[in-house]
Amino acid sequence: MFSSLLSKVNVPSFFKPEPIRPKNAISIAANLSFDINCSGQKILGRASFSNRKVVAGKPQYTLFYENNLGGRYQGLVKIADKKFQFRMKVIGKNIVATGTGSFNSSYTRLKGTTSDNCSFIAFTDGR
Repeated sequence: MFSSLLSKVNVPSFFKPEPIRPKNAISIAANLSFDINCSGQKILGRASFSNRKVVAGKPQYTLFYENNLGGRYQGLVKIADKKFQFRMKVIGKNIVATGTGSFNSSYTRLKGTTSDNCSFIAFTDGR
């Protein structure tokens, strides 16, 4: 009876399995807006995360940042749970910027400080 019913309907011979997402996989918005406060001066910019790699079980991304003062930086951000650290160089110059911070639970907002004691908040366009 089963074979008879099966012959009357179109049934796929196999199913594509869902990709397995590792437990430590997180999803970060590719582009974030940044508000930086540095010695009372507000600096606005945008950052993008790309080229995700997992090193020693922790994700890291290439980071590109550009601000309204013409600063352009490129570097690396490393993430452990909700915490992150970054190291960037000014493009075309030998000036390095570093910092640390933390993400919110959905990885859509982050806040932190830079090595020169500036504070920042970053967010997706939905804030």
